[in-house]
Amino acid sequence: MTATTRRRVLLGLVPLLAVLAGLVVWASGGQRIETDNAYLKSDLVPIHPEVDAQVTEVLVEENSVVQAGQTVIRLDVASLKIELERAEARLATVREDLLALERQYRQRRDELALAEEQRSFAERELARQRELVGAKLSPATRLELAEHEVLQARGRVEILRQGIEEMRIRLGPMLQGNSADHPLLRAAAAERDAATLHLARAQIVAPLSGRVVKLPERGAMARRGTPLFTLVRSENIWVEANFKETQLDRLRAGQPVIIRLDSYPDAEWRGHVHTISPASGAEFAVLPPQNASGNWVKVVQRVPVRIAIDAGPADLPLRAGTSASVSVDVQSGNRLSRLLGSL
Repeated sequence: MTATTRRRVLLGLVPLLAVLAGLVVWASGGQRIETDNAYLKSDLVPIHPEVDAQVTEVLVEENSVVQAGQTVIRLDVASLKIELERAEARLATVREDLLALERQYRQRRDELALAEEQRSFAERELARQRELVGAKLSPATRLELAEHEVLQARGRVEILRQGIEEMRIRLGPMLQGNSADHPLLRAAAAERDAATLHLARAQIVAPLSGRVVKLPERGAMARRGTPLFTLVRSENIWVEANFKETQLDRLRAGQPVIIRLDSYPDAEWRGHVHTISPASGAEFAVLPPQNASGNWVKVVQRVPVRIAIDAGPADLPLRAGTSASVSVDVQSGNRLSRLLGSL
């Protein structure tokens, strides 16, 4: 092959190679959906005290990292100790009262046995007096006195039996040796245990690891049901991107995402679409829009999409609430796959 021929072949191959390269780029290229309506999110755990008491110590600083089980705040224990002492005194009183009632129960049973013997004696004496009066050997007054003594003896037996039955009901399981199962003792023990638990809860510990924010000042009043501080789980951060509803038909879980943060404009993170919300953000608003009046303007709704962060600069701290922009590759490799599949 002459030099001229080789030159002509090369000149013919250059355009062909350029076309093939362009075709490969077009076929393998993807389409992207972007939005800058995105923010970093993290789990925010409000910590509520379980007792009403004054804050005496704050053991960590604002925005510091704490470990699960670490004590963060101590509350005033003076009133809680009084509550515990009162509950322990109440338990001791109930126990002593029940023991005294048990002793009285056993004493009444002994008295009942004696009263039954006295009743039997009075009944025998009544029978003897009836025989004597019938034989004209004893005056009628003796018979009347014997009848009166029998009535008194029977009445005393009945009174003792009723009292013993009431005591038996009040003592309940104590008569079977199960004093701990007595309702009054169980209630008093529960009050003691609750007071002990309240005293232990005067130390507010972190239930999990994270950063503490919105710490109270020393001297502030902790109230049950009111958050005392908030724990931010900084190790579990994701991006919440609000996409237009018209873009959702192209979004799928698992699609790769490029993430950029306003706070670090020169850095880039990689992630993927984790989940897509089942409803628009407006549905979760405190006052959802009502469009039943007839006077409304159609507005494109946005739907939250959770994006997991897979990789990025490890030396740049991520902060919940900061702004971000995301770019989702919705069709990476699809053209090439379709092209090869048609061949």
